[in-house]
Amino acid sequence: ISLLFTSVVLCLFLFFSFFFFLMIRRPPRSTLSSSSAASDVYKRQIYIKLTKYKHAVNACNETLKRDAENPKALFNRAKAHTLSGNTDAARADLAMCDGEDAGVKSMYKRVEAIEKKEIAKQKKTMAGLFDKMNKTEE
Repeated sequence: ISLLFTSVVLCLFLFFSFFFFLMIRRPPRSTLSSSSAASDVYKRQIYIKLTKYKHAVNACNETLKRDAENPKALFNRAKAHTLSGNTDAARADLAMCDGEDAGVKSMYKRVEAIEKKEIAKQKKTMAGLFDKMNKTEE
């Protein structure tokens, strides 16, 4: 009986020590969410620096699923859209950001500059197209 008793006590001791070891090693949930939010910020910025704009947009979307009004995620997604040339989506994201922020204002200017270049390119292409059509008609 004493051998059985000591083996049961030993098993219980090992079980509870392992359980408490896991509890000590695991950080609280609040720490996990704030650290993952911080890592999301760095992940988005790294994707933008590496010109992986689709990955940056996806990372921003993941963050926005958890916090729909996260201003940094909205701004970074607008920046990724701007740099990839998707100015309509960039404008939509910038409209949800703080309009008084200097970064948002500069991003609006950048979007407008890209749109102006695109319009000029389209005018040049269309002008050449209509010139060719006029020459073929004559």
